Amino acid sequence: MTLTNMCVEGKERGRGKWAHMIRNRFGLVALGCLIWSAGPPSAVAQNPANPAQNTTYLALGDSLAFGFNPFVNPPDASKYVGYPAIISIPLNLNVANASCPGETSNSFVNTGAALPGFTCGANPTATVFGTSGPVSVPISLFVPYNGAISQLEYAAHYLNTNPNPKLVTINIGGNDLAPLLTCTSGCDVLAATLLNNLANNLAVIYSTIRGSGYAGPIIAANYYAFNFKDPLQVGPSGAFTALNATIAFVTTLPQFGGKVADVFGAFQAFSGGSGDPCRAGLLLKIPNSNACDTHPSRLGQAVIAAAVAFQFQNQQQHHHRQDEEHRKNQ
Repeated sequence: MTLTNMCVEGKERGRGKWAHMIRNRFGLVALGCLIWSAGPPSAVAQNPANPAQNTTYLALGDSLAFGFNPFVNPPDASKYVGYPAIISIPLNLNVANASCPGETSNSFVNTGAALPGFTCGANPTATVFGTSGPVSVPISLFVPYNGAISQLEYAAHYLNTNPNPKLVTINIGGNDLAPLLTCTSGCDVLAATLLNNLANNLAVIYSTIRGSGYAGPIIAANYYAFNFKDPLQVGPSGAFTALNATIAFVTTLPQFGGKVADVFGAFQAFSGGSGDPCRAGLLLKIPNSNACDTHPSRLGQAVIAAAVAFQFQNQQQHHHRQDEEHRKNQ
């Protein structure tokens, strides 16, 4: 299947509010396909000699922001394309992407445990698929932390020393739910504990970002489900329903003033009636299989990018209207 066919089919599958916005507001299909056909944007968006120099956009998060692909072995950053690299081009914002694959909210804040098989911080490692199965190997991040021991410490230093940041994006918390995968009893209690811990960590993260003096937009990307027909994932008490509600609650608290990019809704729309993002081409295909990994494909990254870019555009328009009203009232 060609990229063009994937994009067209993805567009035709989309239904409802998100599909309408994708087609008519910010042209996700055109955005994703044009950037894809132009080649990996990471080399354009980032300065390999000093990635933080002259940047105006700080990207934070886990493997989604990193663009991690477990089937790339040995790891090669030039082959990873996450949504920050994609949106940095049309938004004309040079990006410092500090994300780390496998990051949890605990490891983000205080170098606690990342997702099993991954480590973040000063000496990051990631699990990739080798000839004999999964193997943990060292992996280079897009930006050197320069002595910072955690992603949050790097973010604080970046915001305190960068003269004019215009955007901060973040996706964190999906990996926090990993213990539920092996839970056999008391899972509701465990889920509540994990989500409460995530909420506390998000509050620390946002407090640190705002405490640096940064007053610009914070956009948190929420998480897509792997099966939009599975009530355990998307039902009223589903794992992703609860996860995304937690992210939305903390992000939008008045003292933080963040907004949420609805990646969940975008993936659901593109998955169509099947509710299957793998079938829709949004997830990485496992080699020699019809099944998918949990990480987004290039098309999936374009969907995430469009959701984030749309939220950023909304905020920019809101601020322009406020400025216009202020001028009129003077």
